[in-house]
Amino acid sequence: MHKKLITACVSLVALAALALPALASATPVLTTSAGATVTTGTAIKATSSSSILTTTSGNITCTNNSMSGTLIANTGTTILGTISAASFKGDDAVEEKCTSTVSDGFGGKATFKVTPENLPWCIHDEGGGNIATIYSEVGGVCTGTKGALKFTFDITTQGGANLGSCTFEKATPVEAEFVTNVSPLNLTTKSNSTFTKTSGIFCPSSGTLDATFKVQTSAGGELKIS
Repeated sequence: MHKKLITACVSLVALAALALPALASATPVLTTSAGATVTTGTAIKATSSSSILTTTSGNITCTNNSMSGTLIANTGTTILGTISAASFKGDDAVEEKCTSTVSDGFGGKATFKVTPENLPWCIHDEGGGNIATIYSEVGGVCTGTKGALKFTFDITTQGGANLGSCTFEKATPVEAEFVTNVSPLNLTTKSNSTFTKTSGIFCPSSGTLDATFKVQTSAGGELKIS
C-alpha cells in the first residue's frame, strides 16, 4: 500500500510538471532572462537569418530578416506589441534581393525583392497554447479588426531582367509557437502559415512561410515569456 501511494504521488508530480508550461502561458508575462517584467513602451526587435517561402515552383529564401516595434501591453493576461517596421532581405549587395530555386524561364533562378505591406503589424499573445499571432493593424492600436499580412515580390531573372511583381496575402493571423520560461525567446511560424497570391503572373499560387525569429529588446537584451 505504501509503495502504491508513493507511485501515485510521483505520477501526480510528473503530471504537474508537464502542465506547468501550459499554465504559465495562460497568464503570459514578457520578462527579461533574469525574470524582471518588461515595461510597456520598451522597444523590441525580432531577427531571423532564414525565412523560407515554400511553393510548388520552388523556395524563396531571405537571409536577413527583421521586425521592430514597441511593447504596448504586458498585463499578465496578454502581451501585445506593435510592429512598425519589417524587412525580408537577401545577401544581394545592391538591392538585397532574396534568392530562390524558382526557374526564371531563361535557364537561371529568379530573385525576389520582398516588400512587407499593410504596416503597422501587431504581435499578440492572449495566453494558452504557447501561440503568438501576427496580423496587420486595422483601426486603433492593435485593438481593431485583424487585417491581412501582405507582401509584394518584385521578380528579376538571374541576369537582372525585370519580370514584374506579384503579391501574397494571409487573411487570418500568422501563428508562431514559443516555449515558456526559456531564454532567448524564439517565435517559430506554424506549418499552416500559408500565403495566397492575389496578383501577378510569374509567381506560384501560394506559399508557406517557415521562419524562426529571435525576440529581444532593441538594445539586445534577452527575453522570455513566463
